[in-house]
Amino acid sequence: MNDDATAPAAPGATTLARLPSHRALRRGSAVAVAIGAIVALGLGVATVDARTLAAASGAPRAIATSLAIVLAAWLAEAVVFGALTGRLAPRDLRRMARIYLAGSFPSAVTPFASGSIPTWTWLLTREGLAPGEAAAVVGLHGVVTSAFFGIAALVAAIVLPGVLGPRWTGAVLGLVAVLLLSVALLAFVALMPGAAAAAVRRIARVGAGKREERLGERISAEVSASAATLRHAVRRRPLGLLLALAATCVSRALLFSVPFVLLRGFGLRVPWLPVVLGMLAVQVVGSATPSPGGAGVSEAALAGLLHAQAPAYLVGATVVLWRLLTFWLEMSASAFIFSRAIGSRKKLAPREVSE
Repeated sequence: MNDDATAPAAPGATTLARLPSHRALRRGSAVAVAIGAIVALGLGVATVDARTLAAASGAPRAIATSLAIVLAAWLAEAVVFGALTGRLAPRDLRRMARIYLAGSFPSAVTPFASGSIPTWTWLLTREGLAPGEAAAVVGLHGVVTSAFFGIAALVAAIVLPGVLGPRWTGAVLGLVAVLLLSVALLAFVALMPGAAAAAVRRIARVGAGKREERLGERISAEVSASAATLRHAVRRRPLGLLLALAATCVSRALLFSVPFVLLRGFGLRVPWLPVVLGMLAVQVVGSATPSPGGAGVSEAALAGLLHAQAPAYLVGATVVLWRLLTFWLEMSASAFIFSRAIGSRKKLAPREVSE
């Protein structure tokens, strides 16, 4: 397969978004692995000593518990996609879990997780959703995720202001602004699909030729489908949106609990809530960096958070194990599932969105 080739969509289900090139994915993977290895080695050399090994007797049980937590978080993410698509049967949830994981690989190795949006859109079309419907589902997923971070950050700032501190006020306001902007954009598409399609055509610089006319028709059709899906979700599946938000809260709470579980495994009695809420800051910092998967920056942010909670000889081991369980494990599984999705030739006709 050529370096810049993109995966084919199912017949009749083309998308305007392009998947990340194979060259970009390989380059991002190499950068993430290199930075991760350097950071892990540096943390090990700087912090691990005989006291770390002496405290590691409870580590195997903590690692096993953390692994179960990560798997439960993956299931919760499958529920998010299931709730947004109206597919919550056990068989459908298995497919939604594969979609989440397959899209997580491009997300982990592209700057600012930009590879997840076109990948999830493409994968949803392969499950029978029309391109516009799939794009709307991915947009709603982003709104639900932004809603969680905005709400959680506000709660942290109110309940435990010392966890985030004054320097995170801008980050909290930024999360709320992203949420409001996302809602406004989706509302514009849902309520004014004609104007939204015209805006997309202007951005894409669609000309007046016959080929450009066909492209403009595709844009209008996909924007109209997205608008129909958004109206359908808000009017007929409001509980689905609430379920998606609840599942997102569960998933993030589980993943944010992994450092707490690991520290308890090392025999350190730390409070749960400050660690979990502090992970909001770690997530914000990691997401704001162009480094693939926040490599290097996320580890440094967690080390800074744990510095006030744990002795230095436990910080490095906790950070490395956290990154291994919550990032590298998911990246390995998602790379395998993504490669199978690219190589397969599953053909499903797209469904129409009914209102």
